[in-house]
Amino acid sequence: MTTYVQFASEQAASGGLGALGINLQGFLFQLITFVLVLLLLRKYVYGKLVDTLEARRNAVIESLDNAREAAAELEKTNEKTAKLLKEAQDEAADIVAGARHEAAKVVEDASTKASARAEHLLEQAEARIESEVASAKIELKHEMIGLVASATEKVVGTKLDAKKDAELIKKALEEAR
Repeated sequence: MTTYVQFASEQAASGGLGALGINLQGFLFQLITFVLVLLLLRKYVYGKLVDTLEARRNAVIESLDNAREAAAELEKTNEKTAKLLKEAQDEAADIVAGARHEAAKVVEDASTKASARAEHLLEQAEARIESEVASAKIELKHEMIGLVASATEKVVGTKLDAKKDAELIKKALEEAR
């Protein structure tokens, strides 16, 4: 233990830096080297490094500005797209409503035409029936005249001439009414 104490006392006697275990000559060499390296770096590297970093910073700022502008453009485009989509939907709704209206009109026109056609056919059928009824009445009248003439001939027993026959039939018909 005595050697250790003796070594410490020698170190304390040699001075302030020596007591810390620092070699003054080595320290000065390292300090000069550091200053030289610092000056070289400052002259050749630091300016370029600062310029590169500044250029990078400007590029990042420009990219952020471009991104903000792109986001604003995208928002405008989305708004325009939404507006166009809304207009297209409104136009489609108008077209569908118009088509439905036209379809209803076509159906109504067809129904009106069908009703008119049916009414016309009914009128034609009624006219034909009236014509056939009138024709049948005339035919029945002629048949009845023939039957009355036959009956009169049988009752009277002799055939009358056509003029007397017609008078008798006419008289019989008037009495029957």
